[in-house]
Amino acid sequence: MATMHEVEVWVMLNDQGEYVAHEDADELAAEYAERVGEASEAGGIRRVRLTVKVPLPEPIELTGEAAAEPEPGALRVA
Repeated sequence: MATMHEVEVWVMLNDQGEYVAHEDADELAAEYAERVGEASEAGGIRRVRLTVKVPLPEPIELTGEAAAEPEPGALRVA
């Protein structure tokens, strides 16, 4: 059986689809500002936390969809 590792990734994206991903929620906004520009809540900014348990060393592709309202979601093997 493969060893499982829990991974947490934060994603910040705007209503135009521009996004930044970071492993540290506290540094996410600064990274977004540097790469995309200053975030504005009025501009449709959304933060999403992804937490997955990943088997190593096997590569895997996951797909999912975040709901319009904050609620738990699911990722499926693509």
